[in-house]
Amino acid sequence: MTEVENEQAFSKYLKEWVNSHYSEWYDFYHDVRCNRRSGIYLLKDGTSLMDLLNSIMGNLEDKFSLLDDDSHLIPSRFASVSHLIGSLKWFKGYVDSFKPILDNNINGKAIDNYIVAGIYNMVVEIDQMVDRCVKVYGDGGIPRPYQILREKLFNKDMDGFVESVNGVLKGVPYLSRKKKFDEGHFQTMIQILLIVLGFEPIVEQTLSDGRIDMVIKLDSLTYIIEFKYTDGGKSQACKALQQIKDNGYADPYRLTAQEIIGVGISFSGITKCINGMVTETLYKAE
Repeated sequence: MTEVENEQAFSKYLKEWVNSHYSEWYDFYHDVRCNRRSGIYLLKDGTSLMDLLNSIMGNLEDKFSLLDDDSHLIPSRFASVSHLIGSLKWFKGYVDSFKPILDNNINGKAIDNYIVAGIYNMVVEIDQMVDRCVKVYGDGGIPRPYQILREKLFNKDMDGFVESVNGVLKGVPYLSRKKKFDEGHFQTMIQILLIVLGFEPIVEQTLSDGRIDMVIKLDSLTYIIEFKYTDGGKSQACKALQQIKDNGYADPYRLTAQEIIGVGISFSGITKCINGMVTETLYKAE
């Protein structure tokens, strides 16, 4: 499964889960809130339990609910899968912190109060949902450097992207590299790195009047990347970006992308790393 497919499946699962629980939970929440002085406030730490209910419903509405069929939690509300997973873990930790209060309102092994039973079931359902999300959609065994690089792209943090890529390149011993470097050598290294992350970079995309070095599609966001190589220390990044603009490389993607960012990247034959990067938003849907 590609990165985008994983995000869309994750978003779809959460949307279905929220929709299947929200109506019933809202009715319960509305009833408890309307009768709180004669109900939940009479329980042990009832004010805290009311705060928990408010937080559960508020988080579902503000963070995890989707109203239309075409929207996705990523990247609309969360920058990446790991960002969403982190928020879900926090949500689970928060509701679990109220379990001792719930236990104090349980007589023996029986839950004889409908409010306590209702809140307890909500907490259990949230725990199970988050555990499944972490297991199925979490980062698993992906190395942390790769997780960081992936997040940079979704956050449109190209400075961080370059810093992370250079960190990987600096970790490659110079004795294991080719003695003669060129643009294609570095382009291939980045292509392999992105494929390992789960992206599907389009390399050497041929147009009617040119050829794009690399295209990266992230749902509604598209990167158009041009690479330049220099034997010296002077950056050629501006020249690379200008080539993207002069040749209209973004034009074929205007119908399918909500935003297109042009990226000029310059590699140095001296440092064996990226020595320059410039970006420009080439298109953004109104």
